[in-house]
Amino acid sequence: MGEVSATQGKRARSAGACGLPSLASRAELAQVTRRMAPTYCPQHITPRYTEEQVRAVVAPLRERLAQLEAEQAALKARLAEAQGDGA
Repeated sequence: MGEVSATQGKRARSAGACGLPSLASRAELAQVTRRMAPTYCPQHITPRYTEEQVRAVVAPLRERLAQLEAEQAALKARLAEAQGDGA
């Protein structure tokens, strides 16, 4: 999978010795290294769906989004018109 390691650097020890506990606690977490395993490389990931399959599923969502955006634009226009009439 991967490997995570954390170390406490010289800054954390010296900050704690100077009486700056908040700085020391932040510095303790400053050095975190994460190495990913090669299994997360795109060449090792098998696609589950084709681009056409995804397009077919997403098409109704895009249509609904277009409808909502048009409705929002119409409502904004009506609001601007109503505010213009009242002024």
